[in-house]
Amino acid sequence: MKREELFRDTKNWYLKTSNYASPKLIGFVTQHAYKKILDVGCATGEYCKNLNNLGFESTGIDINSENVNLPLPFSLS
Repeated sequence: MKREELFRDTKNWYLKTSNYASPKLIGFVTQHAYKKILDVGCATGEYCKNLNNLGFESTGIDINSENVNLPLPFSLS
């Protein structure tokens, strides 16, 4: 994978983009992760949403209050 596919340096990039979860990264995680995942720096939670839909128990945290205060893109139930 290219560095740009894993890291984004723009603070609010996620607020302007939807459906940003990389299929390559989702594929990597599904092959190498355990069923419980902590996404540190989850931004708007798009990866958690995708991973939860695939049967993982994914939890996200983020320090950026602009991301944290957005409505969740998925249900916690």
